[in-house]
Amino acid sequence: MLENALKKFNTMKTQNLKISRIPFSNMLKSEVSELAKKTIGIVQNHDPELLLLENILDKLEDLMPDVEKMSFSYGIDPKRQKIQTKRSLLMLTISGLKLEAKKLEKLGIDDDLQLIMSFINGNLRSLYKTKNDKELSQRVNGFLHAVESDQPLAEAMEAKGLMKHLDDIKIIFREYKIVLAKRVSLLAERPKYDTQLVINNIAEALENLLKTIEVFQMSNPLLDYTELIDELNQQARMYRRSINLRLANNRRRLEAKKEGETDIEGDADGSDGGDAPIEEDAPETTSHRVYVMEDDDHNDYDSGFEDEEEQLMVND
Repeated sequence: MLENALKKFNTMKTQNLKISRIPFSNMLKSEVSELAKKTIGIVQNHDPELLLLENILDKLEDLMPDVEKMSFSYGIDPKRQKIQTKRSLLMLTISGLKLEAKKLEKLGIDDDLQLIMSFINGNLRSLYKTKNDKELSQRVNGFLHAVESDQPLAEAMEAKGLMKHLDDIKIIFREYKIVLAKRVSLLAERPKYDTQLVINNIAEALENLLKTIEVFQMSNPLLDYTELIDELNQQARMYRRSINLRLANNRRRLEAKKEGETDIEGDADGSDGGDAPIEEDAPETTSHRVYVMEDDDHNDYDSGFEDEEEQLMVND
């Protein structure tokens, strides 16, 4: 029996059984949680006591309260959808002002129009390039404040018949800020925890478990870890396929959006929109530093007001 075990051990060494690592980059929070739960279940099904894995498995199981936190999703935020609607309406209203100013400019520019255009270009140009709602609000607010505080500018706007457009912008901007404030208030009521820390702890515990299995299958020739390793590798392949499919779909969505976008803002400014970089598939890695995407944030535009809504990244 010992001879057979040694022969099996030598075969395993020749095969050099390794556990494939799942690329944590671009994993959703819920996927990290699901991965931890499934890994625990797989190891438990292979008698961790017999395979001498109880102690290292306990360290991962100790993190289950945090794992459960990561699995919870708030779904698509209805307030964010309202923000997007109000934001689009605000952009269209501002474009109306800019287009009217452009038409006046074609008829001939004078001192009043030159003053107006300088403030429009300084505050409202290329608003579609703003990174988040916070930056957009600051720029629009800056223009409105300039009109209120600068008498020559206000008189020029009145003389050119542009105050109606300004009043429309004020109304929409007020509604936009109200929706933003309500969303921030609702987000503040959500339970807070350090997502970055929780993710790194889970990833580290998973990596330690996998490393222990790899070492033990070499140092314990009388124990058979082959089926366990095969099942963990199958799990890794499934997750990698799912992640890559999602990344491919995201790329197609970005390309379709760029191709089908008719940007009124660009027409008004006489400028083109910039292309956003497309992130490539994450390679297989053994790192437990994680780039996590929020499950409930399905919009391409970041509000800039809530840290937990932003993607978290810990660089190696």
